[in-house]
Order: sequence, then structure tokens, then C-alpha cells
Amino acid sequence: MANASDRARFFLEQSVPELQELLRKDIFTQDEISAIAKKRSDFEHIINARGAPASDYIRYVAYEQNVDALKKKRIRRLGVKNFGYNGQRRTFFIFQRATRKHPGDLRLWMQYLDYTRSVRAHKRVGRILTDVLRLHPTEPSLWILAAKYSADDQGEFNAARSYFQRGLRFCPKEKQLWLEHCRLEMRYIAKTMDNIEGLGGNPRVAVSATSSNGSTSQDGEAIGGNAEIDETTTPAIRTDKTALETLATTPALTGAIPIAIFDAAMQEFEDDAEFAEQLFDLITGFSHLTCCSKILKHIVHVLGRQVPAPAEWAICSFKLPLVGIETDSPKFPMALRHSLQLLRATIVQQRKTKTRFSIAEKAALALLPLALDDTIDEELQQVISNVLKQTVKIMGSTKAGDLINTLQANKQLVEARMLLKFALKQDFSNQVLRSKYEELETTG
Repeated sequence: MANASDRARFFLEQSVPELQELLRKDIFTQDEISAIAKKRSDFEHIINARGAPASDYIRYVAYEQNVDALKKKRIRRLGVKNFGYNGQRRTFFIFQRATRKHPGDLRLWMQYLDYTRSVRAHKRVGRILTDVLRLHPTEPSLWILAAKYSADDQGEFNAARSYFQRGLRFCPKEKQLWLEHCRLEMRYIAKTMDNIEGLGGNPRVAVSATSSNGSTSQDGEAIGGNAEIDETTTPAIRTDKTALETLATTPALTGAIPIAIFDAAMQEFEDDAEFAEQLFDLITGFSHLTCCSKILKHIVHVLGRQVPAPAEWAICSFKLPLVGIETDSPKFPMALRHSLQLLRATIVQQRKTKTRFSIAEKAALALLPLALDDTIDEELQQVISNVLKQTVKIMGSTKAGDLINTLQANKQLVEARMLLKFALKQDFSNQVLRSKYEELETTG
């Protein structure tokens, strides 16, 4: 086996033609070429030595990136044409050697991926993801990264879905994987519905649409002229619209997949109500979709079957009527009234159980954003404040103080101050709350 010096010499000899061309085209001077060769020799001897850490490879990569950046600037300034050596290849080669020697270093793999994505070497990104997932199949962040790359950068939702499904086989207890999988499916529905709406809104993009002279392009758009197509007299377009409407009502676009993910998650996590609430809150971010209400009602229904009913069921029931309704909408007052009635009824029903404390805490967190919303009518604001006072009273000073600390830790200072105001009205003599008030006031 060759020693470190022989291996270093071998790799250095491979870069000689590039250095010679850099000198011949006056991109670098002789002194600069000598300095680059010396620096590369130092790095090669270091990384080819036994036990070289990953940090040595990272420094080598950083140096090569700086050389490549300087080289590109000189080439543009000098107007050099047809320079045959790409600095990215050398950086890729160093990363390959680094990950081969340190396959367990996730930080190294992530830097390799970040660089490859930054230079848009998409095929190489796919190969890297395959390699790293083969080595680290139980690392959920890698499955999420691979799926997001497929969906966001490549537009391949099927590939992203495949990554999540495989990831859940290796990491079935990772809640973040379930959440991101559900988010992906909701994004897929949103994107598909937008495409369907776009096709339905402009008949000329339908595949069967024809122009006034009867000719069409390969993508179905009329060729030549600006003549409008009469939708009422074009049977082909009516057929297309019917097909689009049929497509929009398929199970994949009416929430069947997110519901299936939720049901599987509840089976995996033994009806974890807190996780069900997380999925509920995720789905509410897609309130503009018609299937959103169906999915949320299913979640509330599943939570309601638990005995005794958990606090999460009460809060999801409270949130459900308000989903998708703007605070300045005429529907908002009635929806708010319905939500508050459900909340009050639940609190009364649970008044003799410990669940009421959790309900009150979660209700306070849900009510605070509404209480701080300036777009809500003053009378409604007063109603919200009254209910918020009741939840603080149920929690008591200790639990209210804990919730204020949580809000403060999350940098939600406005919410913390408002909650503290209600807590002090209930127990002004509490020294802990008063000191917390002074602390928040000095925070600014």
C-alpha cells in the first residue's frame, strides 16, 4: 500500500495540467502558481495522513473554493475563452474523498449537499442523497431533506412522497416525519387544485382547445390570432371542464391521503391527543382548500371518541368553526359565538376533573392572538377578554405564571404581558407575578 507521500504526490500530479494552463493564459503568475501548488501539497499530505479529521477536508475545500472564485474573476476580467478546467470538479473530488473516509460524519455530508445544491448539480445531489440515506437510514432529518429537495427544487411530489414513506418505515416514531409528510400532501393538493383552477379559468389552455383556424400547438394553446373561444359552443372544452371537475373530486384531492396519514399516526402513537392537535394546527394552514374542513372534522371526531375526552379535543372543537374565516368577515361574529359556546360547555362539563386546567391553558393560548387583533370589533374584543379572564381564573396563579414563562421564553412578550395583566387582576398580592410584571416592563 502506498504511503501518505505517494498518495499526495499522485493527486498533486493530476492538477499539474490545470496549473500549466493557468500560467500559459496569464490568469495567475508564476509566483501564484507556486503558492497554489505549495498549499495543495500541504493539504494533500495532511488529509492523506492516517487519522486526518473531517475538519482538514473542510479547510481544503474552503481553500479550493477561494482559488476557484479568484480564477473566475480573472477569467472574466481578462476575457479568457475556452478554459478547460472546472474548479467544481476538484471540490467535488475532495468532498468524495472526505465522505469516503468519514462516512459517519453527518455535518460533512450536509456541507457536501449544501455546496452541490448551491452550484445546481442536481444529478449529483440525487446520488449524494442516495448514498447518505443508505448509510444513515434512521436519521429523520435526512429523509425530510430529501423529500423537500424533491418537492421544492425538482417539483417531483411522487419522489418526495416515496422518501417520506421509506423514512417512516425506518423511523416510525419520529413525529416530525409524520408532520412533514402530511404537509407535503396538503401542498400537493393545493398545487393541483391551483392548476385545475387555472385550466378551468382559461379554456384556451385546455388540450382540446382550438383556434379560429382549427390549428393547435402541442400544449393545446391556440396558434395565431387572439380570437376568443365561445365556451358555450365548443363541446371539446365542455368535456375538458367536466374532466377537470371530475379530477377535483378524486379521493387524492378531497383529503383521503392526509386522513389516512392521520389515522396511521394515531395507530402508531396510540391516539396521542397532543400530536393530533399538532396535525390539526398544520392542516389549518391550508384553510383555503375545500378539503380542509373535512380533514379537520375527522380529527375532531377521532379525538372525541377517546374516553375521557382530552383537552386537545376541546381546543380543536373551539378552533374548528373559526378556520378559514377572516376576522373582518361578516361570518366571524357568529363563528366566534359558536366557538365560545363550545368552549364554555366543555369547561362546565369538565369542572370537576383535572382536564379543565389543560383546557384553560390551551384556551388561553388560542384566545390571546384574538384578544390582540385590532381588526376585531371592540364588543367582540370585550367578550374575548372576559373568556380569557375566566381561563386565567381556572388555571390559577401558579399555572398562569408557568404559561407566562413559556410565552416569554418563546419571545412572545406582548402575549405574556396581556396574560400577566389578567393574572394580576385575579391575584394582585402574588409576589411572583408582581416580580414577573417588573421584569417584563424592563424588558421593553
